[in-house]
Amino acid sequence: MQSALCKKRIQQVREIARDPELAYPARTRLHRAILACTRLVASETGLPEPLFPGRYELPEVVPDHLRRVCEITNHLLDRSRSLSQPSEPLDDRWFEGWSEVLGYLDDLERSVSAI
Repeated sequence: MQSALCKKRIQQVREIARDPELAYPARTRLHRAILACTRLVASETGLPEPLFPGRYELPEVVPDHLRRVCEITNHLLDRSRSLSQPSEPLDDRWFEGWSEVLGYLDDLERSVSAI
């Protein structure tokens, strides 16, 4: 069930991420996807589920496929901080940044499918 929610949230990001006019909603959707995937990993490992999107670190004993999901979500969270700054939405850096994010979303979706 949580895996399906993660995939749904990822798809919701993809739907609007290519439109610079929707920069802020895209970033919000990205954070929702990050939170859903982080909660999935927490649930799978028996760790507390986060209430808000944020960096999530796992103990060394957690299987690699779950650690990979967190690595990707942490990277996406870090990247999202610079994506929608007021001066950026219409410039080349914005498009390049979202292209990178969309690539990581593909990786995230594949990693979630392995859970």
